[in-house]
Amino acid sequence: MKRTLVFLLIVAMMLASCGESGQKKKKIVGAFNDFNDTFLVYVRQEMERYVKEKYQNYEISFVDGRGDHATLQSALENVAIQDVDGVLINLVNPESAGPIDEIFVKDNIPHLYFNRMPLNLSEDSFYYVGIDEYQCGSMQAEYVSQFRKTGNAVVLLGILGNDSVIKRTAGAKDYLAQNVKGIKVSREQTGNWQREQGLRIVETWLTAGVQIDVVFANNDEMALGASQALLQAGKKIGTGNGEVIICGIDATPDGQNAIREGTMSMSVLQDSTVLAQKSIDNIISVIEGKQVAKLDLMAPVVITKDNVQ
Repeated sequence: MKRTLVFLLIVAMMLASCGESGQKKKKIVGAFNDFNDTFLVYVRQEMERYVKEKYQNYEISFVDGRGDHATLQSALENVAIQDVDGVLINLVNPESAGPIDEIFVKDNIPHLYFNRMPLNLSEDSFYYVGIDEYQCGSMQAEYVSQFRKTGNAVVLLGILGNDSVIKRTAGAKDYLAQNVKGIKVSREQTGNWQREQGLRIVETWLTAGVQIDVVFANNDEMALGASQALLQAGKKIGTGNGEVIICGIDATPDGQNAIREGTMSMSVLQDSTVLAQKSIDNIISVIEGKQVAKLDLMAPVVITKDNVQ
């Protein structure tokens, strides 16, 4: 009798195990504005790792907008007709979120925006995970104010029209206007988030004789390009007299390494790991009908040589 019970128990456990292993996983799709964006590469990698580690009953795949709004929208239209349980969206153009949002609203598909907040939707109508973009720029200027009261600043902009570009730039400029009136922004140009473009822009400015005391870059990649151009021109990077202060945003591994080496002055941490994990946690909560904050903003942190890891 005991042997029979043990046998039946083993069979039941095997059947349960087979049922679990054969269970259909829920599907999440992460739609990225551009797979080539360095910061977003880290976000995408962490999303994939985190889902595998924490949510074994989910799987995630990704689509690439290739930096083009129409391409992203087309990819998302295709996603919507697939068997998908939730969608994470990193917009190309935050001002054109309406048609994309409608794709998922009409079919009641859970979706969440991250990193780039929609600009033309009511804030209570969508879920978002990101950072206080305005504060990022303000923190750059506040850092500079500790070492400079006068000087000439330049700004390297991300893709024009992007919400983060507008707010990061405004944050830095507003802080200067209110607190450090002796520092003037004399040049600004879009480097489209790219290191190579940041390098070429600063090279052009230097060739034209532009005095550069401070660089405000909307991200680390452009800041690193600026650093390379300035070093090649014989300039020194730092906070001392005659040195150029270079400010980035994101605190990517390359950015943090440059801070350690003294070839970049500071960055504002937009934690790619936290962004990825919060986005996954929140979309799964939405899928499962749990309560989650509509607007989930991470606190930015200033990274300098004193606290870089």
